[in-house]
Amino acid sequence: MKTREIISWTFCALLLLVLCYLLMLDAWGLTLVGDVVDHTKFGTWGQMVSAIGTTIAFLIGLANLITVRSNYKAGEDRRKEEEETSVFIWLSPIEDIDEKTEEHVGWQWVVNILNSTKSPIYNWKISFDKEENHLCSLQKNPLLPKLNSFNLPFLDEVEPNNSPTATIIFESKSGIIWSRTVKGLLIKVTEQETVCNHSTIKK
Repeated sequence: MKTREIISWTFCALLLLVLCYLLMLDAWGLTLVGDVVDHTKFGTWGQMVSAIGTTIAFLIGLANLITVRSNYKAGEDRRKEEEETSVFIWLSPIEDIDEKTEEHVGWQWVVNILNSTKSPIYNWKISFDKEENHLCSLQKNPLLPKLNSFNLPFLDEVEPNNSPTATIIFESKSGIIWSRTVKGLLIKVTEQETVCNHSTIKK
């Protein structure tokens, strides 16, 4: 819950309290019109000050309760989000060495996806900024809660200093679509981002 929402709830509680006081004016010997006070109902000024102090203390306690509850909920939401988005990706170049001459003959590439969540990821796609080719869940298996690695034959012979940037798009357990780059940047995206030439958006 945001600060604006906390203020709104506290203000509503204050209005409700004021309304209750207005409805109880007669019981306290007060009227909205005129200046006559029934002290047998109203009590002493000391009692009035004490009642006001109690009301203020109640409002402060209520505001603190709302704040604590909202902070707890925000923390739980962050923990759940981190749990469901702990998915990381990186590329690994493997140098090809001729067994006879022990000379460099080229490069092979592997994409690694570490799924640190507690559930398999069934809907995912990996794209590359310098390549039209991609990997997706319709080509490969679900990403199990472990390290998942796939060969990238379309990147063979690409030099490490010219490697593309990989981005993984995946659907979390809560049904939210996320995108994470090799640099760790995590953002929410739309379902449109998961669409490729192997799939269409579910109607």
